[in-house]
Formats: sequence, C-alpha cells, structure tokens
Amino acid sequence: MFNKIVFSNYYLRKRRDLKKDGKASDQSNLLDTLKENVEKNPFFLKVLGKRKYGGKIMKVVAINGSPRKKWNTATLLEKALEGAASEGAETELIHLYELNFKGCTSCFACKLKDGKSYGKCAMNDELTPVLEKLENADTVILGSPIYLGNSTGEMRSFMERYIFPYLVYSAQPISLYHKDIPVGYIYTMGAQEEHLDFFGFYKVMELNEGIATRIFGYSETMYSTDTYQFDDYSKYVADRFDPAEKAKRREEVFPQDCKKAYDMGIRFVRRQKAIK
Repeated sequence: MFNKIVFSNYYLRKRRDLKKDGKASDQSNLLDTLKENVEKNPFFLKVLGKRKYGGKIMKVVAINGSPRKKWNTATLLEKALEGAASEGAETELIHLYELNFKGCTSCFACKLKDGKSYGKCAMNDELTPVLEKLENADTVILGSPIYLGNSTGEMRSFMERYIFPYLVYSAQPISLYHKDIPVGYIYTMGAQEEHLDFFGFYKVMELNEGIATRIFGYSETMYSTDTYQFDDYSKYVADRFDPAEKAKRREEVFPQDCKKAYDMGIRFVRRQKAIK
C-alpha cells in the first residue's frame, strides 16, 4: 500500500538516526512500527494519494460565504476539510469576504456560440483565479450562514459565477462541467430546526442541491441550527434568545454537527476514490 522506494529511503534515514543516537535496541522494531504508522503520516498520505489517483493529489476546496473566519460556518468547513485530509486529500479554505468581486452581470458571454468564453465566466476580478482553481478540484464544499432566508449575498454572487456558465439552455448536454464531482452545502442558522419548513429553508436547500447535482454530478447538504451567534449575549438586543440554552447547545450539539461535517469530507473523498 505504500511507495517502496520512498518508504525504504525513509526507513534507512530513521535507522541511521537511531544508530547515531545509540539506540540500537530500537532498530529491530523500527520496520514494523513504520509500516503500522505509515498511513497516518501526512507525508505518506500524499505519496499514497499520488499512487492512487494517477499522479495527482486529490484536491478539496471549501468556500466560506460567511464574513466570519472563525465562527460557526468556518468551523464546520474546517472540520469537513479535516475529514478530507484524513483520507489523503490536499485541502484549501477560501474566504469570499476577502475578495473584491461581483455577481453575474448577464453579459451571456458564457452562452455565446463559438465565443471565447463559452462555458466559463468572462468577468475578470478577484474571483476569477478562484473559479479557475475550482476547475481542477475533486470536491467542492460551500458554506454559508442563512441571512433573511437564504445564503449570504457573497455566496449567492459566487454561485452565479461558479454554476451558471456550466448550465446549458438545451436538452443535451445538461452541463458543460467536464467531470463528476461532489459539491456539498453546509448551512448555519440561528433558527431552530422546527422552524425550517415554515421559513422555507428546506426548499432553498433542495433547490441548491438539485442544481448542483445536475451540473456537477452529486450533491448533499448538512445544516446546523439554533447556533451560538454572539460571544456575549448581554451586549446585544436579543431578548428572544436564552443565552444559557444557546451556550448549552453550543457545547452539546455543535460538536455533533462538527462530526457530521468531518464525515462529509471523508465521504466525498472516498466517493471520488471509488469512481477513479
């Protein structure tokens, strides 16, 4: 399961180091120990990834549509990336609020027959290199808090630029995207789960998931409800919330949501391994 040449060189270096340190008695168990732990080593995870995926490391990119870099949405995205990394993937988290970009301007250059931008966004701004990077991603995970019943404005603008160019106004093909990848959605919200249907959140999630499935091949959604919104609730006008209950949920339920996000990362990478 591991690259023999690289492993042998690593083993010889370790044995030499033990001799230098006068730990000869440790050498007898060195090979077995290294074999048992090799797949836990980030270096060998990359080696294994190169062997399994035709010379390239699997790339997983998460897009944070929240203005916060260290709060609920970002935390769940980081957990998803940790899960992907545990399967040997290379990961990256991109914060949309760091970028200067706009949503779709209806230029329709991505739909122009024989146009130089057919199938891709013709706009050129700070989102352009991100879209180019996503062309080569093996998995994409989009995260956003729910603002006024939908994803943030930045996330919506990103989705217009990312998804619309691949959408085709004809029966066949239904998508111009060049491969089958999973696209995940992670949502966070202050609303309680029993209110999701009343506010129409399920329909929003179902629509986004359906579009992503059509364009990219596969999609799934996870969400975290009744989230902890402030560091100190006493500083804000938020009488409808019980700070103690919010803190309790943050301590007891949010870790479960983190586990779900982590498992999503694992599941997506394993899916791509299976189809490759």
